[in-house]
Amino acid sequence: MTAVPRRPTEITRPANKEELQKALEKAIEAGEKRYARRILAIMMLADQIDHKEVRKRLKITQATLRNWIKLWNKGGLEALKPKKPKGAEPKLTEKQWEELKIEISRSPRELGYDADLWNTKLVLIHIKKKYGVTYHEKYIYKALKKRGLNLGSPGQPI
Repeated sequence: MTAVPRRPTEITRPANKEELQKALEKAIEAGEKRYARRILAIMMLADQIDHKEVRKRLKITQATLRNWIKLWNKGGLEALKPKKPKGAEPKLTEKQWEELKIEISRSPRELGYDADLWNTKLVLIHIKKKYGVTYHEKYIYKALKKRGLNLGSPGQPI
């Protein structure tokens, strides 16, 4: 059985070259490389450049180009904008971070620990004990610093 080659997906939405050029310049200026490549693909197709040549110049697959064309046809420039990856759900809510920040501003001894100053390991133990959540030591240091807390100096902003 021989595979039948797919007919290339065509752009059906009108392409305003000036609008595309402005959007491309804005995307490049903003450092939005993925968005810029998508716009460029549509611009090339609007200029009657062959699908194969577009794929070759942009180093993309047929499926990728097909998806970009479908996005364009469905919603224009707005639809071409890449979606931000969701990432992992936060283990602690902002409210819990605020509670933790208040607790860490106190001495560990006040919360029943045998230490005078907080360190990342003690904070990890406290989070696990109070919230049942585990974090990596490097992450907790960065997360606390981001929230203005300096371990070893209770209550002192960085």
